[in-house]
Amino acid sequence: MRPDEGFPSSVGTFPHLRTIPRPRTFLLFAALRSATLRATMKEVIRNTLAAMAGALTGMLLIIVAEVIASQLFPAPAGVKLGDPAMTEFLRNLPATALAIVLAGYFCAVFVGGFVAGRFSLTQPRRQIIMVALLFAFASFLNLRAFPHPAWFWAANFAAVFGGALLAIKLQPAPAPAP
Repeated sequence: MRPDEGFPSSVGTFPHLRTIPRPRTFLLFAALRSATLRATMKEVIRNTLAAMAGALTGMLLIIVAEVIASQLFPAPAGVKLGDPAMTEFLRNLPATALAIVLAGYFCAVFVGGFVAGRFSLTQPRRQIIMVALLFAFASFLNLRAFPHPAWFWAANFAAVFGGALLAIKLQPAPAPAP
């Protein structure tokens, strides 16, 4: 039997299943060596790193906004996050403190999305949307974990998606592939 014919099957009662073709593993190795696959992997790695850089940039901006808000409107001394006194403090925060946080979310998604789109090789919009969805999910978890006014829920998601839309609009067109 030649190597490309296959090998006999142990199924003796079904004549149409006499041979099972041998897997062609050499095709896999040939594909791994191709320049096209290497270029595709380069794009995947670069786009993944772009999204991570955008998310990290956005997280740093949110930390800055939270620190500014907590410096302007400090929590009562000795109160921990799970205490009822902290819940009451968060409920009674002035709108200015929440506006600082909203501005932080808007700037985080805008700058983070812009960074992700700029570093992306081929799909800047996709990277911006990934960053926006990450921050929308984080916002949802944050809003569920701590008490916030109802208007803040809507304003938070508007800030997240507004920042993403602005980042998409201001993103330069990708350079043509050589």
